[in-house]
Amino acid sequence: MYESSLNRLRELSSADFFEHLFEIIVSECSYLIDEKRRILNKKLLSLCPVNNSTRYYNA
Repeated sequence: MYESSLNRLRELSSADFFEHLFEIIVSECSYLIDEKRRILNKKLLSLCPVNNSTRYYNA
């Protein structure tokens, strides 16, 4: 159902619309991923030894 609706929307819309939508999604998701990475790194830094030169958790 979802896929057929999306395909129908693609048929009715310009390619630029989907390209722009894709760029928005990627930019928002990369921000959220970076934010989660910072939060997790901060939590790991408080629990484990770190590499002082990078200030990142030593995996």
